[in-house]
Amino acid sequence: LLLGLVGLGVRYAVASALRPVEELRAQAHAITDIGSAARLPVPPGDDELARLATTLNELLARLQVSDRARRAFVSDAGHELRSPLASARVAIDRLADRDLPAPQRGEAIQRARLALTRLGPVVADLLALSRLGESASSDSSSIDLDDIVLRAARGHEGPIAPHLELQPTRIAGDPVLWDRLARNLIDNAMRHARSA
Repeated sequence: LLLGLVGLGVRYAVASALRPVEELRAQAHAITDIGSAARLPVPPGDDELARLATTLNELLARLQVSDRARRAFVSDAGHELRSPLASARVAIDRLADRDLPAPQRGEAIQRARLALTRLGPVVADLLALSRLGESASSDSSSIDLDDIVLRAARGHEGPIAPHLELQPTRIAGDPVLWDRLARNLIDNAMRHARSA
């Protein structure tokens, strides 16, 4: 009888101690949107439960920031894709006109090509973004960042020649993603540069 009473007492004590954890779990389970501003209540004190709630709230805050960045990127990508797709559609509609004179037909073909060329970097960025997670989880190799920048600059064609001041620099990372980054930076610099 004594052992039975002790067992019931221990079971009640353990259930009472775990009840706040179960309540915290249920509240966390109720948050379904990772971009939500909802946070878990942090119980008073500095025990394990309070630290767990604080850690979960920090995780929710990071998820919210990440979700905002993802939504902004999707919005920007959609905007970037819409314009060249509309241009290509107009050019193709013009090409469907059999009575279109040859000079205007050539102009429509050039516009379609230009629109498709503008789609290339956006699609490449989307593919690079999809590789970020798997690249971060894989072993990063040691690469020469100065070589990547030099190759990206030499491979760029534009009216203004880039001026480079390089120093030997080795970093750990994915060479494909770093090459993409260097090319994007140089493309943006060339697009907005006036004399240098």
